[in-house]
Amino acid sequence: MKKNLIILSVLLLLSFLSCQTNESIQKEKKIRKVDFQGKNYLITEVDSSANILLESDEFSGVIFSKDYKVYGHFFPWISRNDSKEKIVIRFNPVLGDIVAAERILKRCIEIDKIDADGLEIYEGKIYDLPNYYRQYFGAINENDEKIIWVNCFLKPSNLTKGFNIHQDWKVNSVEVQDGGKAYFNIEINITSGKCYNFFRNSIGG
Repeated sequence: MKKNLIILSVLLLLSFLSCQTNESIQKEKKIRKVDFQGKNYLITEVDSSANILLESDEFSGVIFSKDYKVYGHFFPWISRNDSKEKIVIRFNPVLGDIVAAERILKRCIEIDKIDADGLEIYEGKIYDLPNYYRQYFGAINENDEKIIWVNCFLKPSNLTKGFNIHQDWKVNSVEVQDGGKAYFNIEINITSGKCYNFFRNSIGG
């Protein structure tokens, strides 16, 4: 009897250790640290979706799967007639695509202060870029050029008092009809290095 109890205890211990090991492996699969072009990035799989959370010292955002369905007039490739890009297919952006898009975004907003349409992005029109979370959607146009649509909204802070914090932003696109400079979006052609259709929410801005 005593021998059986010892065997049972050993089996239970092994089972527990096995579960702990499996959990560690799963966590390791979900989170990766990547060094890219001399900078560190944290890549995390978003639960219950095919999206990827990308974090760095300079920006944080979610790369949405090409299969994610976006509805409404907020998504320029579906229903905005002023889009410069005729989209052929959606694609899943990788780290290099997002880094390129962020570099172009930073140049358009902070240096050029104008997009390819000639729309001025004057100082004060939006907050500083590090204050925003991003949502990235990828597509390829008829010229086989990669386009990233970047949808931005303010991170939770004193700046966002009175605004919806969007708890589900990692799995659903953020779509609002007001909010002023707490929200903006822009199309970035990472092949040509140009940005188009800068749009900041105007109501309440």
